Amino acid sequence: MFKITKMLIGLLIFLSSWSIFGQDILWEKSYGGKHAEFLADVLPTPDYGFLLAGSSLSEKNGNKEMASSGNFDYWLWKMDEHGSAEWQKSYGGSGMDFLQSVQLTTDGGFILAGISDSPKSAGKKEDSKGHDDFWIVKLDAKGAEQWQRTIGGNGQEQLACIRRTKDGGIFLPPRVLRF
Repeated sequence: MFKITKMLIGLLIFLSSWSIFGQDILWEKSYGGKHAEFLADVLPTPDYGFLLAGSSLSEKNGNKEMASSGNFDYWLWKMDEHGSAEWQKSYGGSGMDFLQSVQLTTDGGFILAGISDSPKSAGKKEDSKGHDDFWIVKLDAKGAEQWQRTIGGNGQEQLACIRRTKDGGIFLPPRVLRF
């Protein structure tokens, strides 16, 4: 009996101390349209804001300002430190474009990396080479596209993430698919 009482007192102390270490929520918001949105990455920016990076299937509705070009498109929200939207952008072709990773570049812009099966269409400037290819998009600090590249073969490529190298380049570690 003494052991059970001791355990219950310990549990009560643990649970009550949890609120001491809890964090207050500064703000909370929901983003998206009427269909599916997926968040892939959140990137802090030098101006104390952040970039939400993911993919969206929604048309222009809810608080989404532009329609998808086909299936999923890359979708970005640049926020200030209080969660207010500074801008949002969508990039994609008529197929599926699924954003997986984003990195800040040395010039203050962004490099987006994901997979695409879109042909040359809408905002996609090169055909996909096979089923899914890497699709890399370089943006300036305001989200204006500077360039894009489609990289892949006639099979299915999968991207794990994107990383900057010390010399300012980018590294695209792939996922290996075996069938």
